[in-house]
Amino acid sequence: MQQKTNPAVRKLPLLSAVIYFIITGLVALATSNNASANELTPKQKQELIYLLKQDCGSCHGLTMQGGLGPALLKKNLKGKPLNYIEIVISEGRPGTPMPPWKEILTKAEIHFIAEYLLSDSNVLANYLPKTKHSSDDEKVNKKQKSANSKATSVTQKNKGS
Repeated sequence: MQQKTNPAVRKLPLLSAVIYFIITGLVALATSNNASANELTPKQKQELIYLLKQDCGSCHGLTMQGGLGPALLKKNLKGKPLNYIEIVISEGRPGTPMPPWKEILTKAEIHFIAEYLLSDSNVLANYLPKTKHSSDDEKVNKKQKSANSKATSVTQKNKGS
């Protein structure tokens, strides 16, 4: 007597093979996306530093010394794990104006920003924003310094007489 097998059971090997190939494909796709995302170009890194200065700087101060948000200088972040900083950037801080950036930035970009903030490369404290009048301001400052030094030398000559 031949035993009848359930038709659903006969389809299991085929279904298993399809599931295996789908999962394998998804894993390969995820791995290839992560590999390319982890390799940011120098241009992308510069754009992220610009974003940090401008967007983050609007709350944390253009020189990252604090403002509406806390200071983001290396000395202020000392002792905070990289993973913690990545989570704060990604998820934001509930109950504060700090928004989550996970919908805007990739994990690789968030990782780069967190590493940059903790690194010796973080020179944002030295950053002074240039305005469209910066060159005019510099000329005025030079003229003022020159006038001040002339006034000082005239005053010193008058004291000597």
